[in-house]
Amino acid sequence: MINSYAGKRTFADGLRKKLKEIPDLHYFVFNTRRAGEEGELVRQIREIFEDEKLRFYCCGGSGTMRNMLNGFDSFEDVEIAFFPCGLTNDFIKVFRRTFLGQWSCAGRQYVLF
Repeated sequence: MINSYAGKRTFADGLRKKLKEIPDLHYFVFNTRRAGEEGELVRQIREIFEDEKLRFYCCGGSGTMRNMLNGFDSFEDVEIAFFPCGLTNDFIKVFRRTFLGQWSCAGRQYVLF
């Protein structure tokens, strides 16, 4: 799930290109169109894939992550990852910083802690 208004707007295109390079990967990329839509999308996705174990990647800022988390009534059979690409990314700052690696996407450098 990508907040197209967080950070650089070219992020979604770069991510889609990278995902296409991974063989046998089954995925959907959803771009939000308005604030607060993340929770609604989570509920719809969970309803459509109710018998599946799902993994959600939240790409945006702290607000995007909060809105996405608010869409879950249960965290059973769900994995959630946060890829901070907003302006301040306050949500991720509460976690201990351990350097795991870095890469670039859509001309922007990213560091994973």
